[in-house]
Amino acid sequence: TESPAPSPTFPYPFDEPAWLYVGRLSEEKGIIPLLQSWPAEKPLIVAGSGPLEREAARSVQGKKAILLGQLTSVEVRALMHLSKALVFPSVCMENSPLSFLEALQSGLPIAALKGNSPAEIVDKTGAGVVFDSFAETPQALKQVEDRQEEFSLKAIQSYRENFSRETWLVSMQQVHQDILNSHL
Repeated sequence: TESPAPSPTFPYPFDEPAWLYVGRLSEEKGIIPLLQSWPAEKPLIVAGSGPLEREAARSVQGKKAILLGQLTSVEVRALMHLSKALVFPSVCMENSPLSFLEALQSGLPIAALKGNSPAEIVDKTGAGVVFDSFAETPQALKQVEDRQEEFSLKAIQSYRENFSRETWLVSMQQVHQDILNSHL
C-alpha cells in the first residue's frame, strides 16, 4: 500500500505546480546547462547542494526558479506530490538514482536528458520525455505538460512493474531458485 503524501515543512514557493530538480549541484548532474536553458516563465524548484551552488544561484536570476538547498527525504517527497514533473538532466551514466525512483513511485512525469539509465527507462516505459540536448529543454517541458496525466499513470505503472518491493521479492526468489537448481 502507498503511504499518504507527506506535508511540506515549509511554505510551497509558487502558486502553481512547479518543475522539480532533486540532486547534487555538480557538473556531472547537468544542473548549470539546465538552468541556462530553462524558460524564464516556467516555475522550477531546485533541491540540492554542491560545489556549483553559487553558479546555480546566478543562473536562476531573472527566472521563476528557486534554490532550496539540501532537503530531507520527507521534504523531497512532499515536493514531489506538489510538483508538475521531475527534470533529470544528468550528463553522466547513472543507474537508478533514488530521486528518479521516488518520482516514478509518486506518479511524477519525468523529462530526462538522453544518455543515462533513467532516460532509457523513461523512453522504454513512456513515463515522460527524453530530450537529446539542453537546447531542447523548452520543447521537452511542453511535451510533458501536454501529456502529463498519461505520463503520470505510466510512471506509477513503471514503478510497480519494475521497482516495487513485490517485484524485487519475486526477482530475488527467482535468483535463489536458479542457484538451487544449478546445484542439483
